[in-house]
Amino acid sequence: MRKILLVVISILISYNLYSDNYPTGASSLGMGNATVAVPSLWSTFHNQGALGFLEGIQVGMYYENRFDVPEFGVKSLAFAMNTKPGTFALDFTSFGFSKFSDNKVGFAYSMKLAEYLAIGVQIDYIYIVQDSYYGNISTVSGEIGIFANPFDNFYLGAHVFNPWRSKVAQYQDERLPTIFRLGFAYDFSEIVKFSSEIEKDLDYAAMFKSGIQYEPVKNFTLRTGVSFSEKNTFLAFGIGYAFKGVTLDLAFENHPVLGFKSGVSLMYRIK
Repeated sequence: MRKILLVVISILISYNLYSDNYPTGASSLGMGNATVAVPSLWSTFHNQGALGFLEGIQVGMYYENRFDVPEFGVKSLAFAMNTKPGTFALDFTSFGFSKFSDNKVGFAYSMKLAEYLAIGVQIDYIYIVQDSYYGNISTVSGEIGIFANPFDNFYLGAHVFNPWRSKVAQYQDERLPTIFRLGFAYDFSEIVKFSSEIEKDLDYAAMFKSGIQYEPVKNFTLRTGVSFSEKNTFLAFGIGYAFKGVTLDLAFENHPVLGFKSGVSLMYRIK
């Protein structure tokens, strides 16, 4: 078991998984996670500002298999409810296994400042379970998101994770990463949508992401995306199908060294 833990830690370091802000939702994964300006239930993880444009009550679950290693699985739940004062949302994410798991519970609120503009905030409780030799860690962080629809078919999104650099350990003043995302989306038509963004972790090089989705027939969607930094390029693709308020999405992303990861999400919208 200790060997497995050492492998986990080494991959966490090499792949930057120890981030507490895992991209979530198969629809997002299929577009290269270029979704800071794409409103959906999964905006609870990508941009809380976009939640202000949701309608009704939505609930969803997501599972991600990373490189066919069960210990690297990501499990997420999300719930959002639109009300007159704004949209309230809850989300939960867990990465890892019994000897190491990175868990986040978030509570979000988003409100429209105008018909074309919304802002959202979220408080996160993060609890990291480790081998008894290392001890468990907990901390509180937050997120801020802004979403705008200034023109027909054009959207803007900005998001900050952990703006105040929450500390997770005294040793070497270890802190959660602070991550900025800025992007746009454009609907070329009712069936073709494009999005692009830049993501910058304060401690790592910027990552550029773009994705496109195409709906060849009603309720059936094809997606593809690419994300790249100075070191790696990730290619993604996915499909989705919606039926009577239920949406099922499946996506894959290729890591140039570690191989494929796959994600599946199920979402239900209550009118």
